[in-house]
Amino acid sequence: MRRSIRDLRAFEETAIDRECLMCDYIGPFGIFGVPPRFGALCPRCKSLERHRLFSLAVKQGEIALPKSCRVLHFAPERMIQNFVRDRVDTYFTADFMRRGMDLKLNIEKIDLPDDSYDLVICNHVLEHVEPTKALPELFRVLSPGGLAALSFPIVEGW
Repeated sequence: MRRSIRDLRAFEETAIDRECLMCDYIGPFGIFGVPPRFGALCPRCKSLERHRLFSLAVKQGEIALPKSCRVLHFAPERMIQNFVRDRVDTYFTADFMRRGMDLKLNIEKIDLPDDSYDLVICNHVLEHVEPTKALPELFRVLSPGGLAALSFPIVEGW
């Protein structure tokens, strides 16, 4: 096992330079996950592909973040929290299990009024819950014209 980790680190050191859309780092990216994904982890801000894809969508205007945007972020990742929180006036984190969140919410039965948020962010959560319950709830709390930014892991064999 030690040899294979050493081989992975050697490969990592020869990787091509990449640019992080979250923190503007340019250089080789690290290995992350099992099985290992080469070039997945930004060594400066620790962002992964899904975080940088969200950032790209915002920067290209696919996801609007005007100052007045009301954002609800389930199971928030620090990278996206930092990226979004300073851009909008209303930003709430939510989780059912984790401490330190703004709101303790069950995504399958969200205890919030209809049309409460303009953007809901939910990365790598829906595969852990009943989507036929969670998706209608996400839609219900979105304002008319609101957007749900959802991502899911890609795992071969699922």
